[in-house]
Amino acid sequence: MILVLVLLMIALCGAIVSQIASRVIRLSGQAADAQRESRHRWAAVSIRRTCLDLAPTLLTQTLEQVSTPVQQHSFSILLGGTRFEVNIQDESAKFPIQRLIRQYSLESIKQPIRTLAGNRAILRLVFPKNPALMKDIVDNPTTNDTSASLRFWNQVSQRMTLWTDGRVNVVTADQSTLNALWQLEFKSSVPDEILAIRQQPMANTFNEFLMTLGLTSSQMQFAREWFTTNSNTYSVWIDSPNLSGKSFTAIYVRRRSAGFADEQFGFHLP
Repeated sequence: MILVLVLLMIALCGAIVSQIASRVIRLSGQAADAQRESRHRWAAVSIRRTCLDLAPTLLTQTLEQVSTPVQQHSFSILLGGTRFEVNIQDESAKFPIQRLIRQYSLESIKQPIRTLAGNRAILRLVFPKNPALMKDIVDNPTTNDTSASLRFWNQVSQRMTLWTDGRVNVVTADQSTLNALWQLEFKSSVPDEILAIRQQPMANTFNEFLMTLGLTSSQMQFAREWFTTNSNTYSVWIDSPNLSGKSFTAIYVRRRSAGFADEQFGFHLP
């Protein structure tokens, strides 16, 4: 009986030790995963804050001592042992959907949204008056492929935005965006006089420069309300293709005030 009890105690101790060892290994793995995720999030936050503060500088190309701002700038960076792909975008160079919905009918802005979103986009038949997400307006038909979905939203985000004060930077916006906005009011393409702003530096303020373009009073009023030559909202897209099964692709938008970057809205995409 003593031998049987000893054997049972040994077996019980062995089972307990095995359970403890298994639990220690599992907790160790969870701790390692949590440490890696924390490191990745730290890296993403560091990239986001740095890039947003430096966005105006990073979006300016210096060519032969002439500074030319651009819509976006992409680069790769290694932080915490993980490589991140970063894309900085000028939100003020995009089609300002949020403000347009408040001032124009939904029917009138559906066609420019379809044009700018691309043929793959599915425009929702009914979307809210003040959308919070681009998905409230445009759907991606490729719902099962996460990587395709991220590429789609990255592409759509380069043409349209919800997160600006509604004034478009005529220097950095592409001509199709300017035409889409101008056609809502005048049913015609943006005048060459407006496009000329993109080719020459302004010695005076934007409003003073408009006075020299020979626009009609209605055109000048529209340009004052909807156009600018200074951007105030930027976004940073962060992606890490070597994270197994996870994507930290995110957009963080901030409006610059008195030289500081103030976060307005941020979310992670799947």
